[in-house]
Amino acid sequence: FMANGLELGLTKPVDTGKLDAGARAELLFGQDAAVTQSQGLSLGPNGDLTEAYVILNVPTGGTDHWVQFKLGKMWTIMGYEVIDDILDPNLDVGNQFVYLENFTNTGLGVDFKFGPKVDAQLRVINGWDVVVDNNSALSFMGRLGLTPSPAVTIGLLGYVGAEQPDNDDNLRYGFEGLGTFKVGTKTTLVAQFDWGSEQGLLPDPDANASWWGGGIWIVQTLSPAFDLALRGDYVNDKNGVRTSGVLGYAAADARKFGSATATLNIHVFPKATIRPEFRIDFSSLDDYGELDDPKSTQPSIGIGATYAF
Repeated sequence: FMANGLELGLTKPVDTGKLDAGARAELLFGQDAAVTQSQGLSLGPNGDLTEAYVILNVPTGGTDHWVQFKLGKMWTIMGYEVIDDILDPNLDVGNQFVYLENFTNTGLGVDFKFGPKVDAQLRVINGWDVVVDNNSALSFMGRLGLTPSPAVTIGLLGYVGAEQPDNDDNLRYGFEGLGTFKVGTKTTLVAQFDWGSEQGLLPDPDANASWWGGGIWIVQTLSPAFDLALRGDYVNDKNGVRTSGVLGYAAADARKFGSATATLNIHVFPKATIRPEFRIDFSSLDDYGELDDPKSTQPSIGIGATYAF
């Protein structure tokens, strides 16, 4: 049994149609906090301040044309899945969320809404999951969002920055593509692709480490009380830099791994969601099982419950 999270959020929203200020803060307590914690800020082994920022909204022409300045600690703008797991279609998160993305950004964010079909985000931050910067260089993330129709949303993201301690020269850089497609009123398809590279992590100083991953989600509304969420993901950590000795994986020079997950979201009780789930993980290495009998696959069955208040 796991007490994954108690999340407490406080928001003063802004009126996008006028010059307005607001703020957002969120506390997370539970076993999930040990994973999402940023370097330099911890509320103990099972506590985290996942968000704490102020907002200034500047209208540029109507409620769907504005610029927002955000200063503080914010959720990342990467990926389909988020820290607040009740917003995710599956009970647990996929491998791209855990190993290929950052969780939070501390710094300055500027969000642009150019109209109902185009938006953009810019982040100038201390680095990946750091509140107190581990070097003297800032990192940058940018995202362009396109909504050509009510049924299609496309996000294109890029990032670059020095993420290694006490090193301003070796850069991490990459891109992400994310598409959401609604098929009718009951089916949503999502596809996400990530690619990244980093300098200075391999014995050959002229070679860069690299990785990539892809994920697909299918979310089907079966009835007002039941949703079925299917997810498949695959990650190729070509040089082992994203997974070697990280979050349960043993040290390795390279690793290819992924998972397939099916989650039934049951909305029978008001404000509560019950989520039985089946997942199978696979790896190119014997990463699972007992120490004396390691295996390359691992099936698991779980059930979770969430209450939003």
